[in-house]
Amino acid sequence: MAHLDYSPDSNMLFVGEGNFSYSMSICITLGSGANMTVTSYDTTKDLREKYPDAWANIRLLTDSGATVLHGVDARKMSEHPSLRDLILCFFSLASCSKHRELVCGFFLNAVPMLSPEGQCHVTHKRKPPFNQWHIPKLASECGLGLTDCADFNIEDYPGYDNKRGDGERADKRFPLGKCCKYKFVKEFGVDALCSKVSLFST
Repeated sequence: MAHLDYSPDSNMLFVGEGNFSYSMSICITLGSGANMTVTSYDTTKDLREKYPDAWANIRLLTDSGATVLHGVDARKMSEHPSLRDLILCFFSLASCSKHRELVCGFFLNAVPMLSPEGQCHVTHKRKPPFNQWHIPKLASECGLGLTDCADFNIEDYPGYDNKRGDGERADKRFPLGKCCKYKFVKEFGVDALCSKVSLFST
């Protein structure tokens, strides 16, 4: 169950939310959003155009104590330093041609933001071409080690409504198929990565 992975006492950062239903589901399960910071790459203008239901989810989050931020680039999120126990992201439908820059940029920024015992969770599709992204390998190159790979079951996230997130069909659902949730921890010190982070922050 989803609640076994998360605790209301954990300082959580959600990256790349679409209609905010993923974080909203976890917030409801935990009964509080007080330690949740939820971000989207979309601006408020983008959200109004793409996701009619986003504002209801955002209101539930903020009413539960969560902090919601818009226009946050996952490749530059370490510009807002704050140690996190959990950093969560759902990468299922990002463009394959841009995946390495996006995923590596996210991982490199996540490492210095993780608390000593913190984890980074990435949910991803298993079928081709998505399984060719080699997420664990990319994470290892960025200083993160894989500790677990568990099946992602949408039934564990009541209220989660997956969306395509881009183009004219941004608000349309997509078939999840087989997905998994990778769990990573830091493998080595932050200092070794500082020069790499700058490559994805310009």
